[in-house]
Order: sequence, then structure tokens, then C-alpha cells
Amino acid sequence: MKAAFFDIGGVVIRDIGLKTSLFRAFHPVPQDVVWDTLNTDVLTACKGGVPLADCWRAMAKKFGLTLPEDTIRSLWIDDFRAGISVDQDVLDIAKALKAKGCVLGVISNTIHEHAVILRELGVYDPFEHVVLSHEVGMTKDAVDIFEHAVVRAGTKPQEAIFIDDVQTFVDCAKRAGLHGILFKGAERLSADLNVLSMA
Repeated sequence: MKAAFFDIGGVVIRDIGLKTSLFRAFHPVPQDVVWDTLNTDVLTACKGGVPLADCWRAMAKKFGLTLPEDTIRSLWIDDFRAGISVDQDVLDIAKALKAKGCVLGVISNTIHEHAVILRELGVYDPFEHVVLSHEVGMTKDAVDIFEHAVVRAGTKPQEAIFIDDVQTFVDCAKRAGLHGILFKGAERLSADLNVLSMA
């Protein structure tokens, strides 16, 4: 493998605090339903098409809920910096791959406000090619963002791997010709990479 692309939220950064605030806002909807719905309904915001608040309103309507306007405006904005932490074990794996000559990249569904904070925190610094959905107008539910990423990295899909914590996006990367790993923790990632002779 010549290139490894990482998702950010749920892989490079731990987002337990963000999930807690999300699940609290949409209670009593089951957490897995909220998470799965988020990963599809927020895509328009991730392409830069609509404000994040509009996505929260649409999700609330879908669930038959009425969220307070202050919650809609602040959810995953005011609490973003405090709700995340870098998974150093994952970064160490990425840096080890880079030391072996592997090109590192990011493919992430995100919004401008989050990207600004992540840049300030240096989260993207270890990665040579950073493909952010709101900047390219593409998201991980379609093959074009993966095709775009491998071209930027100067490699071929079959020479690249994509790591994400959402199975749907891993499957989409595979449809684009990349190898895919469903992230289930740093230790499991290391084992999965060993299978592909990358670690």
C-alpha cells in the first residue's frame, strides 16, 4: 500500500463528548438511530450547502421532536472543542506508516467551523493530503471524494486504504477501488493493517 487515508471524527479524534450532547438533545430516540440518521442527514451541511442548524431542525422534525432554538444554534458548535480529544494511539500508527514511506491523507465529512478548530489544534498536521467535504463539495457517501483523494495523493485506488468508523463510508471507499477498514479501536486497527502488511 502506498497511501493511507483516515477519517477524523471517531478515528483520529475521540468524540464521546459530542455524542453525549447529541444523544441528550435527541432523547428519547435510540442512540444508534440518531447516529445513523446524523451520518446521512448532515451530508448537505458537510458539502457547505446548508447551515448545521438546519440539519438539526430537519432531524428533529423527522423524529417528531421540537428542539429549543438555543440548542439548535449551539449543538456541535459551542461544545465542539471541549467535546473532542486526539487519539494518540491512532496518530502513532499513522506516523509509523509515514515513516515506512506511506503517504498519509484525510478524507472527512466536516463543516467549516469544525475544520477551523481542528487546524488550530494541529490535528491535520501529520497528514500530507487533507480532503475536507465542505471544501471540495463532496461527501463520503459517493465515490467521487475517494477518487479525488487518490488523484491528489498521486496514487491509484488499489494502492490506497481508507479507515473510517462508519461502515457505509468504508463500503463506498471499497466501491471506489480502495481497501477499507472499519475502525474499532487502535489495537484492532494495528492488527487489520498487519493483515494488509502496512503496519
